[in-house]
Amino acid sequence: MPSITQKESPGVAQPIEIHCHRDICMLATEWRALQQVGISSPFQHLDWMLAQQQYLDAHTTSTPCVISLHQRETGNLLALLPLRIEVKAGLRILRWMADDHANHHAGIFNREFLRTLSAEAFVPLWQRIREHLPAHDLVWLRSQPVSLGP
Repeated sequence: MPSITQKESPGVAQPIEIHCHRDICMLATEWRALQQVGISSPFQHLDWMLAQQQYLDAHTTSTPCVISLHQRETGNLLALLPLRIEVKAGLRILRWMADDHANHHAGIFNREFLRTLSAEAFVPLWQRIREHLPAHDLVWLRSQPVSLGP
């Protein structure tokens, strides 16, 4: 699936581009850089996600849908959301990529971006993110932390 670009998200301090990726290997360099300085847990690190993707490819009908958010003017990576869509009983379910093998799920976030992203701004941003995902019938994002960051 080619990346899809969004010009602006209302309610976010900086205009962003949203891309949906099916091949997480194409994000490896940026992913490793963000996981070193951003806010994340080991369950979102690239090596863990590559192992998860290998398992999913062999044992499920999941489609990876990793969302990347980039600052429009600079191209700086603001966040990665490792998601997938799995079909079960005819339903297309949006889940975290490592949902079956971890008990802590979230994205990886640039610290400054997360600091400036309010709850009110997140709602329209999430709506725009969902527009860039393949069709899905149910959003099931479980085991998320109450808050992220220090």
